[in-house]
Amino acid sequence: MTKRLLLPTAALAAAATLAACAPTATTAMIADPVFAQGQVWVMTPKVADAGAPRTMTVGVRDFKVRNAASYDPTFIRLNDRAMADLFFYDPADSDPEFIFAMRLTSTGSGDYEACLVREPGAVPVGKLLTRAYAKNLGDRKVFDLFDDYIDTGKMDGLASCTLTRTK
Repeated sequence: MTKRLLLPTAALAAAATLAACAPTATTAMIADPVFAQGQVWVMTPKVADAGAPRTMTVGVRDFKVRNAASYDPTFIRLNDRAMADLFFYDPADSDPEFIFAMRLTSTGSGDYEACLVREPGAVPVGKLLTRAYAKNLGDRKVFDLFDDYIDTGKMDGLASCTLTRTK
């Protein structure tokens, strides 16, 4: 599955955790140098109304996905809101390597926000990654901006965020 299909799929059908990405059974499982079950990450949007940083936990890897690494959502409740955190790693293949961390919040219409990092490499505890952020991902333009960022590294039209692995 290409990134052009991946990001909208993740936003619109996050609970499915990208199972449609799975190629034939003969494809070897890729190694993920970034995420592992149980890791804790902090996402901090760099926007005026960001609020508190989001502490997120990597879920169980979806082993149906073989050409990338997708993780089942982890669910939390904060005050009166239910939230799900998702993580995805795409290796360097037809496009540069990238990761994203996404939080979905139950607010009636749904609220999505994601931090997308191009070419992260292996990430030790404490390393700060700064890259592209977007909120309310229902706008097709956001996905086009993310695609451009993945392809070229241009941040035009996107806010920034940080992702930090804390555990």
